[in-house]
Amino acid sequence: MNFDYNLDSFNKLSYEEWLTQVEKQLGKSLSSLDSNLTEDISIKAIYENKGKELNPNPQNETKLFDRELIKNYDIVLYFSDYIKDGIDTISELAFILYSTIKEYDKNKNLLLVIGLNSDIYLNISKLRALRLLLNALSSELELKEFKFDILACVSPINKSVLDKENNLIRQSAEIFSAILGNADYVETLPYSLDYNDEFATRISKNIFHIIDKETYLTKILDPVKGSYFFEELTSELISKSLDLFKEFSKLSNDDVFEIIDKKIKANNKILADNIKSRKTKLLGVNVYSNNKDNITKLNNSGFSKLFEEFRLKSEEYEKEHGSKAKIYLVTFGLLADIKARIDFIVDFFSCGGFECEISNQFEMIEDAVSTIDLKNYNLNIIVSTDELYKEIVPDLTSTIKKFNPDCKLYLAGRPKDDVQRYTDIGIDNYIHLNSNIYEELKLTWELYSI
Repeated sequence: MNFDYNLDSFNKLSYEEWLTQVEKQLGKSLSSLDSNLTEDISIKAIYENKGKELNPNPQNETKLFDRELIKNYDIVLYFSDYIKDGIDTISELAFILYSTIKEYDKNKNLLLVIGLNSDIYLNISKLRALRLLLNALSSELELKEFKFDILACVSPINKSVLDKENNLIRQSAEIFSAILGNADYVETLPYSLDYNDEFATRISKNIFHIIDKETYLTKILDPVKGSYFFEELTSELISKSLDLFKEFSKLSNDDVFEIIDKKIKANNKILADNIKSRKTKLLGVNVYSNNKDNITKLNNSGFSKLFEEFRLKSEEYEKEHGSKAKIYLVTFGLLADIKARIDFIVDFFSCGGFECEISNQFEMIEDAVSTIDLKNYNLNIIVSTDELYKEIVPDLTSTIKKFNPDCKLYLAGRPKDDVQRYTDIGIDNYIHLNSNIYEELKLTWELYSI
C-alpha cells in the first residue's frame, strides 16, 4: 500500500466551495452554529484570522487571598455584590471602569474585588478585559503610578445548601477560570455556606491549593492567549463595555447608579426566570435533587433560594404529618415504555420536596380508580404512553371526577392533539419538558396547604 502522499495529492477547494460542502453535510448554514453567550455577545462558529492577540501582561501569578493583605492597599473597591445581585458582564465592566477611574489617586494602591459566576468563559474573558481596559485607560488619561490588583471572589449566587457538596465542583470551575483570567488573587467561600464551618472553609481553600501545587497552572502567564474564542470574546467585552463607560462619563453619579440599578433588576429577572424554567440548571436544586437532604436555612444570596423554600416547606409538612408530602403515580403499560416519564416526574417533584409513590402497572381502569380512592392523595399523576392515553384517560378521568370532583388528576406529558379533549373531561394539568418547574411546584404546594 502506497502512503507516499503530499499536499498536492489532495483536491484544493476555495473557501466558498468548502463552505458549500460543509453546509450540505450539516443540513443548515454554518452561521446557525454561532453562539449567543448573552443578549449582547455572540461568537461566530468559524475562526476569522484577524491577526490580533490581546496581552493583559499580568506581573504576578494568581495567589490565594489572605485577609491580612487588605492593609497593603490604600483603597479597596468592592464590586463582588453586583454579581450576586445579577448584573450583566458588560454593565459590570463599564461600572468598574467608571468607579475605578473616579477613585484614582496618585501613588495609592487599589484593590478591585470582583465577583465570579458560573459562566467560566465569561469569567476568564471578563478578567482579561478588565486588566486591558484599566491599563489602556490609565495610559490614555495619563494616570501616573496607577497601581491596582484584582481579587476574584467566588460568589454565592449559584451555590446552594441543597446538595452542598456540589458547591465544591462549582467553586473549582470558578477558581479555575480566575486563574486562566490571570486574577492577582482568588478568594473562596465555605462550600457549606457557613462561615463558621472551619472544615468547609479549609476544604474549599484546598481547591486552589490543588490547582496551584498539582497542575502548576498559576505559573503560566495568560494561558488562553492566542485562542480565537477567548481573544474574540475579550475583544467583544472591551469594545462594548468601553462604549458604555463613555456614556457613563457624560452622566452624573446618581444617573449612573440609576442605570446600573435598572440593569441589575432586568438581568436579575432573566436569571431567575431561567432557573425557574430550568433553562439554567443547578444540580441538586432544580434538577437531580436529593430528597434525603435536610436543610435548616436558605442561601439568601443566590437563586437556589427559590427551590430551598420548597424544601423547607417539605420539612415543615413532614414534622406536622409524620411523612413527606406524597404524590401518587398511576401507571399503565410496559415499564420499559414509560420508565423515562416516571423518572422525569419523580425528579421534577423531588425538586420541590415531594415524594412520589409509584403504582404497579395497572391493567384495569377499575383497579386504578379504587386505588386512587383508597390512597386519597392530594395529587395523582397518570403516567403512560400517548397511545394508551387515548384508551385510558377518558374512562379513568370521568369515573374519578364523577365520584370525587375535587380529586386532582395530572397527566405526564402533553399530547397536543388531545389536550383540549382531556382538559374538557377533567384533567387538571400536564407535566412535560416545557413546564415551568418553579410555577408548577408552587401550585402543587398550594394543593398541599389546603
